[in-house]
Amino acid sequence: MHAVHRLLTARQAKARLLVLAPQRTYHLPYLQFLHASAAYRGQPVTFLTMGGLARRMISLYWPILNDLAGFADLNKPPSFLTLESAQYFMAYLVSPLFEKGYFASLTIDRNRLYSQLLDDLNKAAIANFPHTTIGEKLSSAWVGDSAQLNVYANVQECINLFRDFCLQNNLLDFSLQIELFQKFIWPSRIFKQNLYAEFQHLVYDNSEEDPPFAHQLLREWLPSLSSALIIHDTNAGYRQFLGASPQSSLELAEVCHTRLEFTDSFTARPLTRTIIQQLVHPSDPQLTNGQTPPPKLSELSNFLVFPGDELRFYPQMVAWVSEKVRDLLSSGVAPHEIVILAPFMSGMLQFALQDQLSSLQIPVRSHRPSRALKDEPDIQALLTLSMLAHPAWLFPLSSARVARSFARVIDGLDPVRARLLADNLNWAAKDRARLLMPFSEMSADVRARVTYRLGAAYDRLREWLIAADTTEPLDIFISRLFGEVLSQPAFAFHSDLTSGALTANLMESIRKFRWSMQVSTAFTENDLGSEYIRMVHEGVIAAQYLQDWDEQDYHGAVMLSPAYTFLVQNRSVDYQFWLDINSPGWHERLLQPLTHPYVLSTAWQPGDKWDAAREIAFSQENLDRLLSGLVIRCRKNIFLGYSTLNVGGSDERGLLTRRIQTLFRQSIRETVHD
Repeated sequence: MHAVHRLLTARQAKARLLVLAPQRTYHLPYLQFLHASAAYRGQPVTFLTMGGLARRMISLYWPILNDLAGFADLNKPPSFLTLESAQYFMAYLVSPLFEKGYFASLTIDRNRLYSQLLDDLNKAAIANFPHTTIGEKLSSAWVGDSAQLNVYANVQECINLFRDFCLQNNLLDFSLQIELFQKFIWPSRIFKQNLYAEFQHLVYDNSEEDPPFAHQLLREWLPSLSSALIIHDTNAGYRQFLGASPQSSLELAEVCHTRLEFTDSFTARPLTRTIIQQLVHPSDPQLTNGQTPPPKLSELSNFLVFPGDELRFYPQMVAWVSEKVRDLLSSGVAPHEIVILAPFMSGMLQFALQDQLSSLQIPVRSHRPSRALKDEPDIQALLTLSMLAHPAWLFPLSSARVARSFARVIDGLDPVRARLLADNLNWAAKDRARLLMPFSEMSADVRARVTYRLGAAYDRLREWLIAADTTEPLDIFISRLFGEVLSQPAFAFHSDLTSGALTANLMESIRKFRWSMQVSTAFTENDLGSEYIRMVHEGVIAAQYLQDWDEQDYHGAVMLSPAYTFLVQNRSVDYQFWLDINSPGWHERLLQPLTHPYVLSTAWQPGDKWDAAREIAFSQENLDRLLSGLVIRCRKNIFLGYSTLNVGGSDERGLLTRRIQTLFRQSIRETVHD
């Protein structure tokens, strides 16, 4: 931040500055700083990721690339796919293959299958090896049942089919964008000259989260820059499952004139650093028994806080967390200084926490990037209302689903009375005006039970849905529905910022899908809306939305998040709650039967096997990285939540619990010895 300020206030500030980061969320502190800084008066500053740079250059050089890369239509513009639209086309191509027995041995959600196939392509592009060798690489590293080799053969066929389809239709998913950039754009002398002329100064933040090809580009670029600042966090590298390479990032120091190492932290105390060393290196005798003795038991217990009583069942853990959060807020702690973390924020855990915290009048927000749109009640309600307004789409609607939507959007309408309204719709009608029966035509008993106040809100929603223009794009339809009805008094979205953010996310998702599909298909606007809803029902994962990550959004609310999601947000808080610490999810790698983050990386050596020893070693390293990142981002206390029996009723003891127990035993011995 200070480097950016110095460049902007220097006499040569007219020179162009590029702020490069591995993902858009890392730009947010810089953007907030510039908006608040008196020194910034509109000097040219560009914010990019490597993916953004690749897309920008592909658009610029498309007339040349179109011919070189083998696209079928030389006169057709490129269509850049989002994660969602790429999954749509992958599903379009792969779904028919299930009838032929492809992936028959796997039990996996379809959306996960599509996303892992795309992930394979992305890893191949980032590691710069041919996508046609993905199946071979996965097979050569496999040491288990030979039936899995058939799965990898299916993977290769699907990947080849998708890439051929993209070339035939001028579709560019992320993997093809990176591949074109590395193969055709970066080697071009003209491109390098233009890039060198455009930017004179560079700030590259969190370089450890980018893949090796980005670091190689920087190696060649640095001599042509007037100044450059590369920031490498030695306690990070959380995106290694996406191809990040902290090792190649650190090697950039070799081509820098000056190397500065900062060991002080704005958040970590000496006690914090001691705890990190003991948790992350429990078997290192030099750290545990030599230079850095364990902390005193009183200090450790004040920082790592266990429940006072044994929590046997999962609901007891949720209740304990909620009560502790209430106590902290009552003592004057700001809600955004509290974050509740788990290895995986399941829908059940999220609902239980939100329900408990809401019952205590505690504001809460959650962020789960992998959560499907169809799992959000607000999204379900918006799409159900859209289907009510578009009967020509012929989506089957049940009374129960419509009732849930009414209960979600009409303020004060409980599920029982919402079901009364839904059951009294004219389900035999073929048009929306007759389907949505006026409240005045319902029986007197129904009107009395629902109440005329809620009935008036229902009628207002009904009249809007009947009069709505069904020929306009779905994102515009939902924008009008939210602005003209659901955000108004008498409706539940009126004062709900989370609902507003989710609606904005949904509109952005639909808009991006519409833009990518309009270029590549002959769908009408109405067809696109129907296709989008069908895709959501199949569980398409939502894209990452920048506004969800803006720290300002969390002011006034406690945050619920998976642990890694919090880490890549790059923020510190006063209090952390670690839930379900007995779970092996804190260290185990996600089961991904169609891909592998380490085998499909530049560090993997041909002929190596991914055996149990490698799995254990990587689990240890992942836990080390996770613990050091979380502890150093906590200013005051970490509360450790557990239940003797997990959500399935089984007893489990993960690696995290064993490390914490070891730390406390060492602390007790140190205290007794003194």
